[in-house]
Amino acid sequence: MPARKMSLPRNLLAALAAVIAGNVIYFLVLWPYLPAQARHEVYRFDLGLLVDFWLCLACFGVIKLISGFKKSR
Repeated sequence: MPARKMSLPRNLLAALAAVIAGNVIYFLVLWPYLPAQARHEVYRFDLGLLVDFWLCLACFGVIKLISGFKKSR
């Protein structure tokens, strides 16, 4: 049971890091090169929001993959 209590803060930190990293990649790196349809507008559900979500999800996967490699060693 103690292992479960430790996994929640780690998952929250991993999710927070993934959201921050995904948004940094989307808004600071990719934004100038994206076509107008893929740029997110505030308070709208558009293609840009889906691209941003996908980047955050990919960052979360990379973070979990790296943390899994560290646990196996």
